[in-house]
Order: sequence, then C-alpha cells, then structure tokens
Amino acid sequence: MITKDSYDTEYYSRIERSERNKRKFKAVLNILKESNAVRILNLGCGNGYIDKDLSDLGYDVTSTDFSDYAGKFAPKFIKHDIREKLPFGDKEFDAVICLDVLEHLLENELEPVISEICRVSDLRIIEVGFRHEKLLSTHQTIHPKEWWTEKLKGCVLINR
Repeated sequence: MITKDSYDTEYYSRIERSERNKRKFKAVLNILKESNAVRILNLGCGNGYIDKDLSDLGYDVTSTDFSDYAGKFAPKFIKHDIREKLPFGDKEFDAVICLDVLEHLLENELEPVISEICRVSDLRIIEVGFRHEKLLSTHQTIHPKEWWTEKLKGCVLINR
C-alpha cells in the first residue's frame, strides 16, 4: 500500500530537471501564456521546481503536496492531501497544474479529486502516467490514454 512515507527524500531525489521535465515545463508555460493565467495552483508539486521557475517568471503560484519531503523549492507551499477538499474558493485560480499525480491515487479516489480540481479553476493542465514507474512502483491507477482522456474531459492533457 502506498502511504505518505512512500514519498520520502529518496523518492524526490529521483525527480530531477530531466529533459522530459523541461519539455513538460515548456508545454505548461505555453498554455499559461496563451490563457493569460496569473494565479496558479500546482497540486502534487513534488520538489517544487516548476513552481519556482513559474514564480521567477512572475506567476503567483501556490503549491501543494501531502509529503513532508515535498515543496523544497516552491515559494508558497501548503502541505495538503488532494484527496481532501481543497482549502481554496471556487474559481480562485486562473489555472491548476496537476502533473504526474492522479495515477498515484486509487481509482475510487479520482472522482472527488477531479471534481475539486474543476471547482477551483476553469483551466486544468494535467499529465498522467499510463504505466508503472520503472524506479518506484507508486502508480495505483493504470489505464490507457483513451481512458484518461474520457475521465478528464474539459482538462488540457499534455501527455505525448
């Protein structure tokens, strides 16, 4: 079973500024620029690299994650488990970023989380993994892209 302790220093030390993550950042940035979004919520921010980079570019980024080891580089970090109601108002953010997070949840946990994501912003930028991780096995909900596309209607999927 995956617990908060599964996402420890070792887990986050494996998340670096890889070429894949740089491409992901560029995709997110292009969408944010096109939408004129300023207030951003990043759910499951991990180390907070993306949050720091966006903040350095002038975006107002609020970052959340449930791990005690997350948010190291995030300028504005709130420890929060996204399986719980988000502590933000309706449409409080111009955009929500949720990258490589939802597949870590159990399938029966997805609906309320997606509902909350939709509640806090009209622009939802999401990336999900379609298979098990090679390094650490923390993906709980594995489905093909078509399944996720249907589940996340109204969201912008940046998966390749």
